[in-house]
Amino acid sequence: MSKNILIIGNGFDLYHKLPTSYKDFLFFTKHWNEFKEEYDKQKKTEMPQNNKRIKVRLGNRNELTLESLNDFAKHAYLYSKEHITYLDNHVKHNAWLYYFEAITMPGQNWIDFEEEIYRALSQVELYYTNFLTSIEHTIPEIIMPDLMKKVIRTFGEMAEAKKQGYRYLATRGFTSRMAVPEVLNPNKALLLDFMKDELDVLNKCLDYYLLEFVSKIDCDVLSEQIKKLGKIALLNFNYTYTFSAVYGDENLDKHHAIHGEAKKENLVLGISDESFGNSIDFIYFQKFFQRIQKKTGSFYKKWLDEYLFSEPLDVFIMGHSLNKVDKGVLQDFFCHEEEVRLITIYYHSQSGYENLIINLVDMFGRDFIIEQTGKERIVFEELKPPVQKD
Repeated sequence: MSKNILIIGNGFDLYHKLPTSYKDFLFFTKHWNEFKEEYDKQKKTEMPQNNKRIKVRLGNRNELTLESLNDFAKHAYLYSKEHITYLDNHVKHNAWLYYFEAITMPGQNWIDFEEEIYRALSQVELYYTNFLTSIEHTIPEIIMPDLMKKVIRTFGEMAEAKKQGYRYLATRGFTSRMAVPEVLNPNKALLLDFMKDELDVLNKCLDYYLLEFVSKIDCDVLSEQIKKLGKIALLNFNYTYTFSAVYGDENLDKHHAIHGEAKKENLVLGISDESFGNSIDFIYFQKFFQRIQKKTGSFYKKWLDEYLFSEPLDVFIMGHSLNKVDKGVLQDFFCHEEEVRLITIYYHSQSGYENLIINLVDMFGRDFIIEQTGKERIVFEELKPPVQKD
């Protein structure tokens, strides 16, 4: 008998027909007023029931719709009034949500949120280190590249209104004499501090969406392939509790929510540990810092040693994009051949399969992936469609 570790990402929740894509969350925030209007009509005399599951109408691709929000609103008594009030006060006034609505994001995974956070921060870095220092006789905003303009205008104008001391430099009042470290560095620090504060708010709004709404949905499907694994140690990159809800706590030998849990309000949402080199300007946004700050730990590392001395160890991965933003964690499994004898990666489509290979090559290099797949230590298995729970 082998010991099994299951690593899951957001695709795990999507497979189980839960609206956890970034598009669902943005739809939720964009149409908050429609939900709130119906919510306010409902009686809330019953006590909240954390374990109650409800039926919610979703779209053809299991996405959130206005009908979904209406169904949520009809169960108003289930939700924490404190959390609803927080959402009501913040979902319409958050700079990151304004920014996400202003750009087009083609993907459906949380990694797209993280990549867009990185892109925005990269534009801030370019703005202060290259762009402003090259301006001579024109207004910066006029010649600013489109993406940089969206980032600096969205965050800069809101920061000027909320962050004491910050000045939006891209207007007519800017002169080349201001493009010196004594002016730019404090200004940059204030903008990044504002973006950090707004990310904290976004984080909490996401937390309450998952905890109060997604976790209340009655999930009635499962994967026979995952069920067949039996008892597993779960390395959970999600913030939700879908495995326990569907497959039961009795099949959880160990559980590590490495990016935090909705119930604990310690969600990790950020950029790669390797972003921006050794600069500490962006450290708050990096995942390794957030894992330390929010005390999500790395005790999954103990599983490798613990299992090694008892039985062979197999790793299964479902619903994780294998993007290098999580390389710091994934390499502990891919690069330890003595501890991990087999890695099975589930994929949902041919394009998904190809993207997983590309991301592995990007993370570990072509030669390593050719070697590991050639000797069948890394194998790919197509996911079968979900089936109804008994």
